[in-house]
Amino acid sequence: MPVVKSFVRFLWLVLAIVSFVGGIVGLLLPVIPQIPFFILCLFSLSKFSPRFHSWLQQTKLYQKYFLGFKRKLHSQADNLKEKEGSIKARILAFFFQGEIERSEEH
Repeated sequence: MPVVKSFVRFLWLVLAIVSFVGGIVGLLLPVIPQIPFFILCLFSLSKFSPRFHSWLQQTKLYQKYFLGFKRKLHSQADNLKEKEGSIKARILAFFFQGEIERSEEH
């Protein structure tokens, strides 16, 4: 199992290097967007190194921009779960209402 974990970490490192190079190419060529490459680089480096991940979470930029965005995403996901439950309840009520009306006729 340690071999698999080491291989996966190696793949995260390779992805970080490739995405960093893609970001640099995006800086040199205005046709290629660089921001997604740099974000992918940070993400893959965070997966590669827990120490880098903890350092990244302590930076002011991460706390200012990403944490607010993350909280917003979680609140939207909670709202979607509530809406999903409401929609399921309405669908069930719609189908069972027909059953109730049929049973009252007999």
